[in-house]
Amino acid sequence: MKNILSYIILLPSILIIAGCNSFISLVGNRQNSIPINVGNQNILPIYVYTVNSCLIPGSIIGGHYDGMAKVKQQHYFASETISEYWQKQYVEILSEEFNHSGYDISDQNESNVLFLNQGYIIVIGSIVNQNIKTYGEFGGDRTEVSLEILWQFYHSIKNNLIYQLKVKGDAYNCGIAIEMTSLDAYKNCVRNLLADSSMVNEMINYSNENSWYYQFTTANTF
Repeated sequence: MKNILSYIILLPSILIIAGCNSFISLVGNRQNSIPINVGNQNILPIYVYTVNSCLIPGSIIGGHYDGMAKVKQQHYFASETISEYWQKQYVEILSEEFNHSGYDISDQNESNVLFLNQGYIIVIGSIVNQNIKTYGEFGGDRTEVSLEILWQFYHSIKNNLIYQLKVKGDAYNCGIAIEMTSLDAYKNCVRNLLADSSMVNEMINYSNENSWYYQFTTANTF
């Protein structure tokens, strides 16, 4: 049986230029926020493109602790490659949470030709910070995960950056439950994003200013 202390975290670690630029300036770190419903705001359709990572492969992102003094016994490291499982989970959760908040989520399976000829808002998430702590039976028997993600919104045709926001999300569970706790932290991060009034207002204003473009390109797609 593989020792939990040698566990290497299989999390996304593909670096994309859009998510790792140095001009990050907007920060949001509210926790346990309630997403704002935008069902009646006519926001442009949202296309969830991808969630990647800016973590350096092999960098330490946490550790395992045990004993009454909670002594660190092993490090956790960022993986070198992104797994299809994590990518699928991240995209599905992001799409579901946006949909639950009233956003029109475009079909992920539609053709690229159709997509490129319409005015969508593209969402890209990039993990910029992560910390994982697990505690053994005598150290508390729990798992804690914190994430910080840079969210960026682009127009599909104009290719301009509409808005960007860096958001935090935390979660903890009893026992050694890295996968479940990581997904919980990610979901909380997404909900904190959707609860940010500045982001919502920017999406509403941008959509109102560019709705004619979407209507025109949609009408002339076929």
